[in-house]
Amino acid sequence: TEVANELGLNASQLRYWEKEFTPLNPRTNARGKRFYTAADKELIQQIAWLVKDQGYT
Repeated sequence: TEVANELGLNASQLRYWEKEFTPLNPRTNARGKRFYTAADKELIQQIAWLVKDQGYT
């Protein structure tokens, strides 16, 4: 996805986080395309920091 590339993640990792972190809930259209808000992107960055930099799992 564009957001995954923009944030240096892979799409499968992003989808996994959507399942694990309830607040991360992007809107989807009828075809399943995800739309992330600025708040979603900020949350993704925070999760990435915790997982990658701080070692949380």
